[in-house]
Amino acid sequence: MTETAPPSGVVDEVVAAVRDRPDLSVNADLSVTLGGTEIQVTSYTDLVRVEIASVGDAVRVARSARSRSALGRLTRGLVATGLTVDLYVAGAQVARLGTDATPGPLARRLTGASVQYHLGGAVGALVRSL
Repeated sequence: MTETAPPSGVVDEVVAAVRDRPDLSVNADLSVTLGGTEIQVTSYTDLVRVEIASVGDAVRVARSARSRSALGRLTRGLVATGLTVDLYVAGAQVARLGTDATPGPLARRLTGASVQYHLGGAVGALVRSL
C-alpha cells in the first residue's frame, strides 16, 4: 500500500467526525509506504506501534510531511480519538504521540503538541543505524 500525506482538510474532517466519539480502538497489522520508505504499523488496542527500519528512513518520512503543522493536526486527532502512537526507529522507541504522551517543557515549546520524545531511544536508533 502506498500512501502520501493527506491534504490538511482530510485530517481536520476526521477529527471533527470523531470528536464526539472518543476512545477509538485500532486493529492493524500492515505495511505502509510513505516517502518511498516502508513503515510497519501494528495495533490491537488504542496503542498503535509504528516502526521505521533506520534513522535514514525516518528522516525521509519526516521530509515527506507537507508541513510542520501536520504534526499538530495528527496529535490533535490522536487525542480526540483516545489513541496513542509509539514510534520506533531501528528497534528503539523514539517518541510517543497522542493521548498517553507526557511531553516535557522542551517538546511543548518545539512542537506545541502531545509528543513525548525519548532521547535515549533516539541515540540508540542512531547508533544502530550506523
